[in-house]
Amino acid sequence: MQFPDACPVCASPYMSFVKEWPRKIGGTTNLFYCMDCESFSSPQSRPNLESDQTDWHVSVLERNLGWSDTLLEMLKNAGVKGPIVDVGCGIGSLLIAAERRGVSGTGFDLDAHAIKYGQEKFGLDLRPELWTRDTVKDFGLITCVSVLEHIHQPRPMIAEMLQAAKDRKASVYLSVPFVDRNAWGHLKTDNLATPGHLFAQPHVHVTHFSHKGMEAVCRQFGAVDYQRIDIPKGWHGVLIRFQEDVV
Repeated sequence: MQFPDACPVCASPYMSFVKEWPRKIGGTTNLFYCMDCESFSSPQSRPNLESDQTDWHVSVLERNLGWSDTLLEMLKNAGVKGPIVDVGCGIGSLLIAAERRGVSGTGFDLDAHAIKYGQEKFGLDLRPELWTRDTVKDFGLITCVSVLEHIHQPRPMIAEMLQAAKDRKASVYLSVPFVDRNAWGHLKTDNLATPGHLFAQPHVHVTHFSHKGMEAVCRQFGAVDYQRIDIPKGWHGVLIRFQEDVV
């Protein structure tokens, strides 16, 4: 077994092997632990196959609309403004909630089926392509919800989002299913059918951020104003702001 060169979250070289996890789609994958930032990852697992996730997005649309509206209200109260760039937008749930508030936005996702559904059903500005910081010039907020845990090497994407926001004196909201010490009990069992098992889909969730790890990588890429913004019983995330009035 070959150890990863570095943690995919904080880039620390101090990685420890945890265990070999069974995959629901067959085979196994190795889970590693970062002794610096306390994040878990499977950086050597096979890349996820691209698939049509439209049905999933539609099934959780109403739930996500509620969470999106709560999030947008919290961000508004924090002084964050649009327009929005939503990275990994799916069918555009967050942008629907934003438009209802009079806030415009653009979404990016590599799932062309979900993008087409959002375009045709809701008339949103959604693009089936990889977002880069040169794609959209006018924005006040970048959102990235439930995306980074699916990426084997998320650091370049985080760096790109934070640099784009810094250039625009904008904000970034990042949300992942955080795995902190209070969740380590899931490591005691390989019964992936257990409800809420945080490692139940090792072929889908390949990077498990701790709060310590998320803060570490964001500060490495220039975050000074950094705060947690959690949706009760919903998304858990962090807000990084680069506005001129932020000290």
